[in-house]
Amino acid sequence: MILEVDAGNSRVKWRVVDPAGLLVCRGADAEWRKGILHGCAGLRLVRARVGSVRADVANHQLTAFIEQEFSLSAEFAVSSRELGGVVNGYNAPERLGVDRWLAMLAARKRWPADNLLIVDSGSAVTLDIVGNDGVHDGGYIVPGLRLQMESLARGTTLPGYDKPGGAAWEPGRDTEAAVRRGVSRMLSAWIMEEARTRLGGSARVVVTGGDGRGLSEHLHLAGFPNDYVEDLVLDGLQIALP
Repeated sequence: MILEVDAGNSRVKWRVVDPAGLLVCRGADAEWRKGILHGCAGLRLVRARVGSVRADVANHQLTAFIEQEFSLSAEFAVSSRELGGVVNGYNAPERLGVDRWLAMLAARKRWPADNLLIVDSGSAVTLDIVGNDGVHDGGYIVPGLRLQMESLARGTTLPGYDKPGGAAWEPGRDTEAAVRRGVSRMLSAWIMEEARTRLGGSARVVVTGGDGRGLSEHLHLAGFPNDYVEDLVLDGLQIALP
């Protein structure tokens, strides 16, 4: 069995797959150590693949945990110039966030003939552009839904909201709904505009991330087709670390 870990800015997502890549168990836990230990109880792990955007201290803690509990050396994915049919568009390829790189690799594998806009909605929202030739044309990073709502609370007398609400396209009829729907609509409008103007307007929009499901639903409510893939970053680990 193989442990796969996506260590993002605000949460750790993990799963265990068998040698064929089939899912055995999964989790996304604030107390990720307990979650992994519970999920892996009784399983014989032979590898640990990790994609992390966390600081070195946090990565050392994760490495030590995996070594101590499972007697394994964690394998960390890194961004490279070219892999899996994708050409990294950054001037310094190693500086591209590995989560974005892994998402691009996985999306390219799923849809190798398509132009792609890959949206990862978490603490930040990233949007990466990959042509059907596999060339990454760069991307964008903007504050995520929660950060935008938190910034309104810090800079105004509006109350703070700790998480996005359900998908809805109509204007809010109370302050909470107005904030939640406003930030969701702003991000959705930006994504739709990029999709209409990039790559000849023919791009497939692929959404992932902790807040990705709600963002995908919001886009669908606007009549905008997109594909939500929950484990896109984890899927990319199997390409970066075969």
